[in-house]
Formats: sequence, structure tokens, C-alpha cells
Amino acid sequence: GPAAQAVVTARSREQLTDVEALGVVGARLSILPTLLVPALTGAQLELLERSAAVRSVYANTEFELLNEDTTWVTRARDAWRAPGERGLGLSGAGVEIAVIDTGADGGHEDMDNLVEFCETQQAVSSTQITVLCSQARGDATDDVGHGSHVSGTIAGTGDASGGRAASHATLGIAPDVRLRVYSANVGPALFSHEILAAYDDLISKKKN
Repeated sequence: GPAAQAVVTARSREQLTDVEALGVVGARLSILPTLLVPALTGAQLELLERSAAVRSVYANTEFELLNEDTTWVTRARDAWRAPGERGLGLSGAGVEIAVIDTGADGGHEDMDNLVEFCETQQAVSSTQITVLCSQARGDATDDVGHGSHVSGTIAGTGDASGGRAASHATLGIAPDVRLRVYSANVGPALFSHEILAAYDDLISKKKN
């Protein structure tokens, strides 16, 4: 059959060299022992199946995006209200969260706590991983809307609907977190290559 995009994971980073020696060409992640392969042939797959260096091989999976009205289902207000107000007193202050999705609308009023936006769309098109990041809120974009929805459910400040003082404001579950958002979509879908490039980047930042 035709060559297909794939994710090839070795048992260790050192064994990625053994995988590449089989003729498998792809972009190496910087932390995970993984190659994002743009075109894996059937013959290469057979070689990988017989190699002791390989932990797993799977297709560059497409993930469907689903939007749901989760703000009230997640009972956000019960999390950030003070214990004396029948809440948990947890607002996310002092915590950083990463969202790997379709990006975020940096111009939205509820994105006040967005501290970094990263673009991963170059990951699949080269043998080099390219994750471009910016701390400028104005650089953050979301061409689908799902990532903004997810980021808002997690960390929306509620400013667009009156803020915390408004009884019907829509707030995230943790409106005081610092938010780092990755755009990992190709059009209306997310794929394993971009997701893994984003995940590898955030692990690298945490380690360093």
C-alpha cells in the first residue's frame, strides 16, 4: 500500500539510531524516544516489527473535536468559591497549565492569564521539530475555536461576562492559573505528530 504518516517509538533515545538505520526518516522529538515519520512504507513497517529497538508503531491518528457546554457541568464555581461560601477555595493561583489543542484567541477578554502561545504545524513537514512560541498575547490565534473553548473551561477569567462579581458570569474551573497554549491542529482536526511535538516541548521546558 501507499506510504503513511506514522509515530515510531524506540525503547530508548539511544535506540533511535537503530530505527533510523533501517531507513526510517522522520523528525526526532527532543525528549521522548520518538520519530514523527511523514511517509512509512510497508517494507519499513516489516523491518520495524522485527526490530528489538522498537517499542511501538502507530498511525498519525486524527482526533475528532467535540464542543460541549461544560462550564456548568464541571461546577467551576464550586471550585473557586471560598470554603465559607460552600466552595473549595481553589482558583489555580501559583499553578501553570498547558493546553494542547487548536490554539487560543488572544484577543478574548477571558484570556488575561495567557502567558505563552506555541505553534506546532511545522512538526510534520520536516525532519526537524519546529515549535514556535511567543509570550505576546496578540500572537495567539485559534482558527477553529475548540482550543479557546477548552482554555476558557479551564482558566477563563469571566471578564467577558461581568467577572467574578457577576452571578451569571462564565468562569473557568481555575481562573487564576498561568496558561500556556499550543496550537496542534491541521485544519479542523488534531494529529498525533503535532500533539507529540507540543508535549515534547512542554516537557523540555519543565526539565530546563
